[in-house]
Amino acid sequence: MEIAELIPHIEALIFASEKPLSSLEVTDLVNSAFGFMEDKITLDQVEAAIDGVKEKYVSEFYPFEIVQSGGGWQFLTKKEYHKTIAQLNGDKFMKRLSAAALETLAIVAYKQPVTKGK
Repeated sequence: MEIAELIPHIEALIFASEKPLSSLEVTDLVNSAFGFMEDKITLDQVEAAIDGVKEKYVSEFYPFEIVQSGGGWQFLTKKEYHKTIAQLNGDKFMKRLSAAALETLAIVAYKQPVTKGK
């Protein structure tokens, strides 16, 4: 399979996935989808196709890009659209921790024993 034919399949997998997909996972998924093919898709072909996808979305025309994050590839919105996306999510992601929550987090972070206050 040519790289140009492989690119849309990889885009679809990464777009539809709930979690970041590694290059190896993409390779396995594409090979499973095209199980009838004698020649299996290689990891090198998938990585070349992912490079093609990355190159495609570098353009200013697209508000998103493909990024390696969390051990795999995923589509993310470009930084310049942060304020626009924040309007969609509202204050959901902007909430601050309470003092009690910060204290609990500090205890857990420093691996101290947790005891009940008097």
